[in-house]
Amino acid sequence: MKNKMTDLNNVLFEQLERLQDDEAMKDDQNFKREIERSRAIVGVSSQIPTGRTGQFRRGQPTWNKGKHFCAGGRSIETQFKKGHIPKQWRPVGSERVNKDGYIEIKVKEPRTWMLKHRYIWQQHHGEVPKGSMVVFKDGNRKNTDISNLLLITRGLNARLTKMGLQGAREAGAIEQAVMAARLEEKIVEMTGRKDTEREEENQWGKS
Repeated sequence: MKNKMTDLNNVLFEQLERLQDDEAMKDDQNFKREIERSRAIVGVSSQIPTGRTGQFRRGQPTWNKGKHFCAGGRSIETQFKKGHIPKQWRPVGSERVNKDGYIEIKVKEPRTWMLKHRYIWQQHHGEVPKGSMVVFKDGNRKNTDISNLLLITRGLNARLTKMGLQGAREAGAIEQAVMAARLEEKIVEMTGRKDTEREEENQWGKS
């Protein structure tokens, strides 16, 4: 499966390179041929594993398992006194796992936490650009090594969802899915631009 995904990744990358050849794309026949080829390659993205079946796994726990409801009580008597350090206090640098399975790290007092993978990315590359997000290449939310982190735009993430490839992140095939989504974006961009050029040519011909 790994070799198959590598081959698919190479095909997607090469086709993106072909679409970016402006000289070759000026020829209408070549443009049409490459767009059709790109659409066929994007269609192969159905081979990218998503790890989703649409069903609950046997033994999968509910989101509220083990959680307890606290209903008030003698709140005034039990309030923290000034200078009191609560038992739950954790020093800066402490880590915890949130309900979604992501590791969080405490970065500032008194209670400032942030996603560890986002924090690691920022330590290496600076602030995450607005409209972007950091995802895991192997789908493991606890593998926060910088080599396992990938920056993508939220727009590209939306396209992954539209193409039914959102689950590729959990299946460890995010790089191939991202390439397929970028190729799809390129198809939309180029066909839209070609249509605009034709409309402008028609308008000039009528004037």
